[in-house]
Amino acid sequence: MSDLSPVSILDDGDRAIYVVTTRHQDSTSGMIVTWVTSASLIPERKRIVLVVSPHHATTQMLLQSRTFVLHQLAREQVHLVPTFGLFSSREVDKFAQLAVQLDDRGIPMLSGTCGWVRGNVVAHMDGGDRFIVLAEVDTEEVTANTQPLFVRDLAHTLPGEVLKQLEEKYHRDVERDRALIQTLTRGSRRGQDSLIPKREDPTAPCTTRAAAYPIGSDRRTLQRW
Repeated sequence: MSDLSPVSILDDGDRAIYVVTTRHQDSTSGMIVTWVTSASLIPERKRIVLVVSPHHATTQMLLQSRTFVLHQLAREQVHLVPTFGLFSSREVDKFAQLAVQLDDRGIPMLSGTCGWVRGNVVAHMDGGDRFIVLAEVDTEEVTANTQPLFVRDLAHTLPGEVLKQLEEKYHRDVERDRALIQTLTRGSRRGQDSLIPKREDPTAPCTTRAAAYPIGSDRRTLQRW
């Protein structure tokens, strides 16, 4: 029996849609992110938190390079949602058909967005089905007179077939993540010291075995979209 309500104060269709891009060695990658929040009150030391899937190639690359660019999509960029939300960077070059520039670290920069920030990973926590990434912002640019794209906008701006594909992918991801959480719960009931066991290689693709990598301030210890 669950104590969770079918209608939640946490369900929020007003989340803005972002694309995070990164580079590691000679490879680039990007993915859709919607769980983004500020994480500091200090204006000259801005920090942000991203909540991302450990399954995605972009996540693994981001944690290896420890740097990324986060773009807030404009309403006119809804066509980028299937590009960065339906396919894996392991399978396709998401930037092949896009006019992008590279920043001084070789990270792809999307044009026409509401703005962007460049972040450097400070720490991350592996919660099994999600990584929580804390990053410092070192550069930020905001584009005037642009309207953000929100999750609620997708229902009336994307073609029906694309919406169906996104919905099917969502349900597949839910089942995959449910298996990870169930593994975590079984481990905690056995009274393990850590709710989520450590992975030997935190940058390896996640399997159905829940894993953890604790938050720490030493960047040397930090190590499929």
